[in-house]
Amino acid sequence: MERRFFITAYGRATNPNNGLSSPDYVVNRIYYINNGEGLYKNGCRLKKHYLYLFCPDPQFQVREDPLNPVDHTFIDFITMKRLFRDDVTEIDPEKIPTLEPLCQLISNDFSKGSCPESVAESYLRILCHVLEDQMNNENSYSRVTLDVLNYISESSPAHLSLSEIAYSRNWNIDHMIRCFKRDMGMTPHKYIALVKADCAINYVNQGMSLQDIAELLGYSSVSSLSAAFKNATNRNLSEYKHQNAG
Repeated sequence: MERRFFITAYGRATNPNNGLSSPDYVVNRIYYINNGEGLYKNGCRLKKHYLYLFCPDPQFQVREDPLNPVDHTFIDFITMKRLFRDDVTEIDPEKIPTLEPLCQLISNDFSKGSCPESVAESYLRILCHVLEDQMNNENSYSRVTLDVLNYISESSPAHLSLSEIAYSRNWNIDHMIRCFKRDMGMTPHKYIALVKADCAINYVNQGMSLQDIAELLGYSSVSSLSAAFKNATNRNLSEYKHQNAG
């Protein structure tokens, strides 16, 4: 069966007292709140034993009361179709048959810290099936866009280029760009730039140097990396470097 999503992170965690910030540009999120209470982007209150669906958002941020930290189960993933209608969707699992015990089962397995990714993928498939009515099933991507997304997800960020993608599929590059932009609302070049931006942020959070990050992502220098990041996100990568150091 062809995969329509790629998991980037999963697990169970309690947020630090200063909250959770995850500036990914292409990652969807499913959160189940086991305990505690948080505030998403200072607007939506995340409640205990509720499930939340988040669209990709570089401004993603959860704040919380340090005396009542958010213990949450999460799956972050890149999807092969548009899943969620709204920026954030709140779901009461008790109103959907089988959802509450499913969330509890996933939380218990993820809390062990050694759940294989194949199991996490199976859980995500089941969640998507159970939540079908809450998801946007009207806008599937074209075959060209699906193939481009698959190629990007399976390739090293350092070696991503439009010409190589088009060549590998024997496509006309202009046709590929038109199909992708119609489905995604951006060119594949812009999407690749955002994927690399996400990778750069994750590498910074791991404590890597900007020089090493530039090499891993296929940039000739730190200045080239910084310029590409600024052009893609309108922010400076050095901001994240300083935040991580602090």
